[in-house]
Formats: sequence, C-alpha cells, structure tokens
Amino acid sequence: MPIVPSRSKHIQALIAALAAPSAAERESAIARLGLVGLRAVLPLVAVLRGGSSLEARLGALQALAQIDDARARAAILGAADDPEPRLARAAALASGPPPPEAPTEPRALRPFERGLESLPAGAKALPALRDALRRLEGELGASEAWPLRLRIHRELVQRGSRIALYDLRDMLERRPPRDSAALLDLVAQVGDASVVPALARLAHDAPAASASCVETLAVLIHRERLRKTHRYVKAVRPEHRKLLDGLWAKATRRR
Repeated sequence: MPIVPSRSKHIQALIAALAAPSAAERESAIARLGLVGLRAVLPLVAVLRGGSSLEARLGALQALAQIDDARARAAILGAADDPEPRLARAAALASGPPPPEAPTEPRALRPFERGLESLPAGAKALPALRDALRRLEGELGASEAWPLRLRIHRELVQRGSRIALYDLRDMLERRPPRDSAALLDLVAQVGDASVVPALARLAHDAPAASASCVETLAVLIHRERLRKTHRYVKAVRPEHRKLLDGLWAKATRRR
C-alpha cells in the first residue's frame, strides 16, 4: 500500500521518536504508529530489520504487534531469531503461541469488517458503530472480537464520540493487559474522569505502562479540570491510591 506524502512525513516523525531519550515520548510514538495501522507497516519493518538503535527496533516491534497484518506478523516472527537477545525475547513474547484453528472465525468476522468498510461520513456512522460493538460482544468471544473492537474505537475517536466509553474502560480493565499503549492513546482523546480507577489499576498491574498512564492522566486533568475530590478519583481502590498519588504528582508537573 503506497504511503501518501503527508502521511509519510507524520510516520517518519513518529519513527524518529522511537529512539527518543524520553520513555514517555517513545511509548506515545509506539501507540500512535499502532493507530496509523497498515500505512506504517513497511517503514516499521525497515526499522526492525535495519541498523537502527535497539530502542528504536524494540519500539518498532511493539508498534507492529498492534497492527493486524500478515507482513507485521512475519517481521515479528523473523525477529525471534535475532542475535540481539532482548529483541529476540520481545519478539517471541509478541508472537505468542499459534492461535487455535477456527475455520468459522473469518466468516464470523466478515459482516463486521464489511460494515466498517462502508461507514457513512461523520456522526452518521455513530449508531452503526455502537451497534457493531454490541453485536461483537454477543456473537464473538473476547479474543476474536478484540482487534475489531479496537478498530471501532478508533473510528469513534476520529469522530470525537464518547458513546462507547464504557467499552473502552472495559478493555482497559481486561487482564492480562493487551494493547495498553493504543488504548491509552484513545482514552487520552475521549476519556473522562470515569477512567481514572482503570488507569490506576493498569499502572499497578503493568508497571511498564506507568509512563503512558501519566501522559493520559495529565491530558484528562487538564481537559476535564479534574480534582482529587472528584467522586471517580475517590473511587480508586485503596490498594491503588498511593500509586495514583504518584501518577497525579507527575501528571500535574507536565501541565
């Protein structure tokens, strides 16, 4: 798939950020490259296979793991044999065990995929997107529905909609954490105070996501004018409150 010039500059800027000194900047670039999707695959594969720094290659690997594409999966599998031990281990974890055979799964997914390919423009698509989420929950298992749920949320975020924020919170609460960088990027764009308990829990359960949680919380505090007295902030579990205090302090320093 050719990369249009305007998008190409954006992708190259994000790829350059994969080697940034700041962990938060690297994680943000990883999440945004995952959201770019198919257009980012070939540049990311080039970074993964090229002579870039180890941090950049690890970031490219994580971004590719968020994209549902055969070329991305092949590049990740190939990196599992890389002579660099950290990269090989990360690739082995990202590739995971082979999925069980499910001959009926592609057929079950096709109606949803066709629906997403023929969405009307703007807000007219919102009822169809909300209906697709409800049907996915009823007709497919959590594992099979996950990539489409993420895609639907990207469509909703592009339209500035919060109508399925409840489902986005549910995805953040799933354990073990999955695609947390991509989810947090979506939450930063449309989330509200109700996601704060999920952020605190994610930072507790997945310390590697803490920097992204801080970035997301900083956006929410500023946009939603959050205070620690807000009922959702006070609803954070007791075992997560001390951690939230640390996240909050870091987040407020960013604004």
